Amino acid sequence: MANRPIIMDGEDESIEMFEWLCQIAKEKILKGGCCCCCCCCGGGGPKPLFAKWTLLLDKYIGFKQAVVWDKGWLGMGIHYRRSYEFILVAQNGSPAKTWNGGNTTSNVWKINKIIPNKNQHPTEKPVPLMEKIVHIHSDVGDVVLDPFMGHGSTLRAAKDLGRKAIGIEIEEKYCEIAAKRMAQEVFDFEGI
Repeated sequence: MANRPIIMDGEDESIEMFEWLCQIAKEKILKGGCCCCCCCCGGGGPKPLFAKWTLLLDKYIGFKQAVVWDKGWLGMGIHYRRSYEFILVAQNGSPAKTWNGGNTTSNVWKINKIIPNKNQHPTEKPVPLMEKIVHIHSDVGDVVLDPFMGHGSTLRAAKDLGRKAIGIEIEEKYCEIAAKRMAQEVFDFEGI
């Protein structure tokens, strides 16, 4: 059972699947006061899944906040170019079990996106973004669950921050990439 944030990134997932995940998170995964952070459709687009996701998160878990991830680049689209993505945060009851954001954490984060090449996951998230989410909503030793792990950015961030992590990915090639990425060690050059 994960006791700190679940990271969901499933912009192509159906609403039914998301609703099922919300129910499971509430009933089986999230302990009281713990958060679920969902990276969702950039800029809304013609199908504003983020609006439906927000309502489902509030219905099952309890909507806490929408964070706007400013990706720093023009995105896809015509007329309005999507250069941001919502990160929806839900909290299972209150008070918050962990909040490492202090009193100055804005809900707009400017972190450059990854422009994927043909071998990368199409919605790969930058490690600094996932580190921010993991740091704010968990403590050292906590467990982080990412049921749409892709290349494993969340898992890498969790490992670098001293958290435990569980990742789930349907595509075997991305699981292999994530496993190699997790095998990389981080060297501490401080004090040298």
